[in-house]
Amino acid sequence: MKKLFFHIIIIVIAGLYYSHWSEITFAQNIILSPSIKHDFHFNHLPKSWDEGIPLGNGMIGTLIWQRDGLLRFALDRADLWDLRTAKEFTMPEFRFSWVVEQVKNNNYKKVQELFDLPYDRDPNPTKIPASAIEIPMPRINDVKSCILKLRDATCDIRWNNNVHLTAFVHATEQRGWIYIENLT
Repeated sequence: MKKLFFHIIIIVIAGLYYSHWSEITFAQNIILSPSIKHDFHFNHLPKSWDEGIPLGNGMIGTLIWQRDGLLRFALDRADLWDLRTAKEFTMPEFRFSWVVEQVKNNNYKKVQELFDLPYDRDPNPTKIPASAIEIPMPRINDVKSCILKLRDATCDIRWNNNVHLTAFVHATEQRGWIYIENLT
């Protein structure tokens, strides 16, 4: 009898152990795979780059939008910067101690002239775009649906003329894909 009881206890403990891990795995899958209810749905394509549909992996990316009747993929890399600096930033006055001295002498206007105004004149360092791909699309404004799908990190665009586009940027590699169906 003790042996049977011991076996039952082992089976119950093993069952609880494995069911616990399956619940954790199941919960992790829910967290890692967003529901389609969280996708972004649009009934038109953005008309400016700053409203573009984003795809990327932290190093490379694209913004999808339309310009002048073309479907535009603005391509970018995180490490492309114009690193020029304003000439004022190489002056001997470009020191914290000099700024403190001006504040003590109630002459902060000179600090602003030397170190704030150059940002308006020379907006550097600044991000620079890498390049773009532009695709002529017949009836570009006749969009049936445009969805940014979070589950598989794709942009899915369908037009009323049955043209279908899917775009994707690989999560870890420096490449992406554009797949177009029914374009004549």
